[in-house]
Amino acid sequence: MSLFFWILFPTSIMVIALIYYVLRNATKPKKNIILGVTLPFEGRNSAEVAELCRKFKRWLNIICASLVIVSLGSLFFAERFSLILTYLMAVVFLSIFLPYIPYIKYNKKLRALKREKNWINPAAGKLMVDTKLITENNIDSRFFGFKWFSAPLLISIAALIYGYFLDLDSSTWGVLILLWMNLGIILMFTALSVFIFRQRPEIIDRDTALSAALTRIRRHFWNRSWILMTYSTALWSVAIALFPSQMTFIVSTFAYAAILLVVAIYSEMKIRSLQYKLTENSGSDAYVDEDDYWIWGLLYYNPNDTRVVKNERIGMGMTINLAKPAGKFQMALAALAILLIPFTCVWMIMEDYTPKSVSVSDETVIAHHLRDEYVIKLDDVTEAELVETLPSNVRVVGIGLDNSSKGLFNFTGYGDAETFINPKVPPFIYLETAEKNYMIGTDSADETKEIFEEIKVNVE
Repeated sequence: MSLFFWILFPTSIMVIALIYYVLRNATKPKKNIILGVTLPFEGRNSAEVAELCRKFKRWLNIICASLVIVSLGSLFFAERFSLILTYLMAVVFLSIFLPYIPYIKYNKKLRALKREKNWINPAAGKLMVDTKLITENNIDSRFFGFKWFSAPLLISIAALIYGYFLDLDSSTWGVLILLWMNLGIILMFTALSVFIFRQRPEIIDRDTALSAALTRIRRHFWNRSWILMTYSTALWSVAIALFPSQMTFIVSTFAYAAILLVVAIYSEMKIRSLQYKLTENSGSDAYVDEDDYWIWGLLYYNPNDTRVVKNERIGMGMTINLAKPAGKFQMALAALAILLIPFTCVWMIMEDYTPKSVSVSDETVIAHHLRDEYVIKLDDVTEAELVETLPSNVRVVGIGLDNSSKGLFNFTGYGDAETFINPKVPPFIYLETAEKNYMIGTDSADETKEIFEEIKVNVE
């Protein structure tokens, strides 16, 4: 099976699992909220609410189990990257939307039940301010401050400086770009830690101590996450600077991504658990009710709120205010990114399945695939060689699919070469010119040999 299968398949299963956990967890009352609906204490413990939650979880189980079964269909395409990508991206796309259909349905049912039972909070929609909490806005600032981020920042800068002294060639020039990107990531995490402490304190009801505890929890886990992520980023910079090879990059990248994922998932699960425990007895007195500003309990739309970014109601995430122009713009960008996924998959399939052709005339060699990739003048060719076994190589710029390698690659023993080959179908034609070198081939071994003989005759 393709290596890409063992990357993409677990990723799709993880997406399904995460969405399942988040939505199923929404049936547990946190901050007086169940399925995106704010309810008083008596309402949260009613038999009607429990029944709606039971039905929702049943549909969620059916949909997510079906998505897992459907994802197993990728086993039939495990050898072709483009098909695996297209199939599993479709599964992920469905996973993002299908489970939310029952969520929206039962959010509406729960809202209707709330109106029917007159579980209406007189302060619904109003902004609640705890003046005592405002005066204590720097709650638990033990984990706040530049001192926590200075070490990874210095490590990242040192790795970047070291990178400039490396004897880099075209196969490793991307190391410096990554080191600069990592430095930017660390600076971003540092800025976000400041941003989190500037967010309004969490207010759930008149209990100042409870609101302070919820605020402290959110800030603690957010900041701890940023600290762990900055150290992980700094260590990643050290790894790719000291060992600038493709294998080191692949292994360290997976390790880095895994650490970030574990930190994010653990923090989210932990904060949800604490929110549940701290607020399970809330809602008997005046409490915050912002249901009117949350579409389906998911999207925040409040023209009266000056903020563009706001804390999510549950968990540690953040959301945007769609009532603001900046919020609409961000949502449009997200929607555009999602809509571009099908076009990307179609392009990958075309890259993978469109045959490669190489033609020779008296004057030029033309390598064609979807468009004219390379036009090589035979008069410029100083050396032509038929390469029976593909040398080990590193992609510098371009694409590297199972059946298609195109772009600039660095080959052991040959150096940099503009590449146009199916790496699974040897032999390959190596052409050397005064300005560039080329490694070309077709999807047929016999055809490649015939083309080489034609080139050899014209070059000689």
